[in-house]
Amino acid sequence: MHYWLLALLLLPSVALGAESYTLTYRGENEWVAQQDAKPLRQLLKAAKAGKVTQFTFARAAGDDEVRSTNRVLILRDILSKNIKAPITLTEVHDDTVVAGTVVVKLP
Repeated sequence: MHYWLLALLLLPSVALGAESYTLTYRGENEWVAQQDAKPLRQLLKAAKAGKVTQFTFARAAGDDEVRSTNRVLILRDILSKNIKAPITLTEVHDDTVVAGTVVVKLP
């Protein structure tokens, strides 16, 4: 009947689902470990394909503030270089984030 109307209504809601990437850091490193880089590569690929410049991120409450801030700044620089545009990262609160990780979401 009016399947095209149903498709138009459902398609935007599917596209709006946030993609989430958990970046794992080992010890005191400020870079994602080479063996844990798959989520970072996936994030870069998705961000570049969608020309995304605004992201949200969450970090563990118990992580060292300076170290986790440096990790986010490095991530911002990597994203900006990859996408070739200024990046906005907005921190959100999430109690489920595990120590030593940063969770990044695309809109």
